Amino acid sequence: MKILLVLNKPNREIPIMESITREILALRPDAEVEIREMCTPEFRRFVFSYRPDVILTFPFTCEGFSRWYYIFKILFGSKILSLRAEGVVDFTSEYNVAWAVGFDRYGKSLVDYELFWGEKLARAVGERLLLTSKISSMERVKAVGYPRLEYYFDHMQEQPTELPARIKQKLACYNRSNTILFITGFHLANYTRQSLFDAKDLDAGNNLDELLEGVELSKQFRSEWSENIVKTASENPNCLIVVKKHPIEKKEDYDVFLDIGNILFVFEDIQMQDIIPYVGVLFHYGSTALVDAYLSKTPSIYVSSARNKQWYSDLGWPSNLKIQVEGVPAAAKDYLNGLIQFEPTPEINKVLKDIFNIEPGKPYIPSQEIAKILLGQEPPQKISYFDKYLWMSVVGTVYHSIAHRLKVFRQKHSVKTRSNQQLN
Repeated sequence: MKILLVLNKPNREIPIMESITREILALRPDAEVEIREMCTPEFRRFVFSYRPDVILTFPFTCEGFSRWYYIFKILFGSKILSLRAEGVVDFTSEYNVAWAVGFDRYGKSLVDYELFWGEKLARAVGERLLLTSKISSMERVKAVGYPRLEYYFDHMQEQPTELPARIKQKLACYNRSNTILFITGFHLANYTRQSLFDAKDLDAGNNLDELLEGVELSKQFRSEWSENIVKTASENPNCLIVVKKHPIEKKEDYDVFLDIGNILFVFEDIQMQDIIPYVGVLFHYGSTALVDAYLSKTPSIYVSSARNKQWYSDLGWPSNLKIQVEGVPAAAKDYLNGLIQFEPTPEINKVLKDIFNIEPGKPYIPSQEIAKILLGQEPPQKISYFDKYLWMSVVGTVYHSIAHRLKVFRQKHSVKTRSNQQLN
């Protein structure tokens, strides 16, 4: 059996795909497994030569993404599974749920299984996928857990990833109790009108004004966030303030942190589980990283802005404290004075169960669960030759292939013409 695992954001997904690969080979040593990034010129050529029996890919949320998968399924009979890499949404936001469903168009027989972290999102998104004829039945929807979180459970024997030397050296100078972690996630602030359309997974054609408003509000919140982190560092010179940026944010957005002695700006691509053991409290904006605080028994503080709640909600998850951004320095003082401690609660356990499929006392092996589904013997769904999206995919693929060949030809002809002119 040949299995292809497809990457979207390698810096976050490679460890997950490697974990799934290990489980596949443990269950079936004769399987062939390849991990490839979708957005490379070689990807399609590789798929045509590899001819996979099973493809695990990121979800079809981006307009036009499904086109090539129709071709793969028709030509090779590949079983196609979608791994919902972004497994958390704000259920109070209609746009957020619609974004999780996705804006691509395809028929009910293309995706054989949709894999989610937890039951709550699986139900909410699965029902909409069924309603819009993007899956054939709810039996095609599975809650499997989040492989990255396997680190926190006893059966995992792996050691944390080695941190870069500059980070290790800085952390070694401070106790965990006086190390404070802030995480950022304001990449929406860097979008332009054009890039909102180019993203193809934001439905910019129908939500442009709202998205542009979100861009401006994100810029404001990022500025407020940075100002209050700097103020917190200034008021607590004996503490280490760790600021971890989101993997797709730009380092230069936070240059203000680079010259402050007790701020450690983590711009490298580091997983949360590798940094959380060194810190005493987490300040967040409504991030999935809050689960790392729960599992490592680290207190957390949710920070909002009066102007940004719509875009940076608390997801309905409990934190020790919920404050406005201007209250960050005071909340840091409260933590340092021992007033903020982690306490397990039924509400936290409910989030862990609903969103991540984690239950106390039960083994947590999502990579193995995913491997079992990938290795399942049931055949892929057959795509009807009357599926209009199949023919749209064929026409689109032919068109783009011809356009690409013409572009290459023109480039070569242009280079040849310039060379001849220089010789003359």
